[in-house]
Amino acid sequence: MPAPNPEITPATPRPQGAVANFLSLLTGNAAVQCVNLAYLTVAARVLGKEAIGVYSFLIAIHMLLSVVVSFGREMIVTRETTGATADRRHALLEEAWLHHLLMGTLAALAFTLAALWVPKLTGRVAYIALAASTLVLVSPAIAIRGFFRGVKRMAICALADVVHIVSRAAVGLVLIAAGFGVASIFWAFAVSSACFSVFLLVAYYCHAHRLLRPAPRGEHRVLLKDGGQVAGAHLTSGVFNRFDWIFLGSLKTAAVVGVYSLAYRFFEVFLRVPGLMALSAFPYLCEQEKKGDDSSAQMRLALKLAVLPGCLVIALAFWWAEPMVILVLGPDYREVALLFVVLTLSLPFHGGCGLFYHLTIARNRQRYLILTSGSSAAVNVLLCVALIPPLGGLGAALAMLVPSVLQYFLLGLAANERRLLLATLLHALRAT
Repeated sequence: MPAPNPEITPATPRPQGAVANFLSLLTGNAAVQCVNLAYLTVAARVLGKEAIGVYSFLIAIHMLLSVVVSFGREMIVTRETTGATADRRHALLEEAWLHHLLMGTLAALAFTLAALWVPKLTGRVAYIALAASTLVLVSPAIAIRGFFRGVKRMAICALADVVHIVSRAAVGLVLIAAGFGVASIFWAFAVSSACFSVFLLVAYYCHAHRLLRPAPRGEHRVLLKDGGQVAGAHLTSGVFNRFDWIFLGSLKTAAVVGVYSLAYRFFEVFLRVPGLMALSAFPYLCEQEKKGDDSSAQMRLALKLAVLPGCLVIALAFWWAEPMVILVLGPDYREVALLFVVLTLSLPFHGGCGLFYHLTIARNRQRYLILTSGSSAAVNVLLCVALIPPLGGLGAALAMLVPSVLQYFLLGLAANERRLLLATLLHALRAT
């Protein structure tokens, strides 16, 4: 009779293989993107461009706040969970939940109170309060999702994301049909966040046979120090990814923001694939780095796989972007197609960025991430300020390209992978 494997205990879910993890994330994300795109398409058709613009503007602010609240804990929990004991993992989760709960409550109060004094937010306090409540509602889910990634059970993470978006779409569509208007989207956002957390709490109990509670467990040093470095990078990346929405919303009409946000949603469908590859590879990279194994061959293959799809999408987008947009949204949204094509030009660089980003954290070099993300965010802000006033949504799309190229090279240097930078891009272009 074979000896029992000490790694497989009631508190340690049996890990999936790398391919199975990627396919789980890819399948789950495909479902999430399809449901989200269908939900927003229906909402746009029923509620109009302005409603989608209001939602996109407020959610862009919310996303920046959520980066501050999460404080990089999910990535650190994933890294520290890899190879850790069951007790250490449980302690990490309870401490991370406590930190998220405290910071989420403060941020939710600040976000809601700010609406009383900021002219652009006045009159939308109820929407903001609903959006702010999710900062508290998701507090246990973020750390638990990091745990399941660390033990290589990506299928649970994917299923949680599906539960999140399906509950959001279901509640939103019911409320839209009932005539609640724009408020429907924000109520759905809050209810789905609660469903997301409940699902992951139940999943953790089923796999670990232990109840979680927010409590201090002596893990604050790694969560605050390393998490703070990751959070700084996440925040500057959030500025990079959402400043265009916020600045566009402050200068232009809600309809202009709505058109740009729809183009970005189409772009985001393709942006997710290389990001999922990097995410599924992250626990394995952490494992290799802790063991001191040479991962250069795997990195070359992974980077090619991350960059090549973006080059293919660019080639295809010039041909089918406009027919696709007209088919899905209708002829009134024809302008979405041009913005989508411009956004796709940055796809190959985003693919490489995701892999270099995770590799940098796996190698405990996250202190360099603030510099790389901050530089890209600064360039993005300058370009947005220069291009959005005269060009609107097209200026926001153009402002995305140069910082993406810069971030690709800076993250490659931060991950200490100089030789792969140009070689991989040239290989992908030749293959395309």
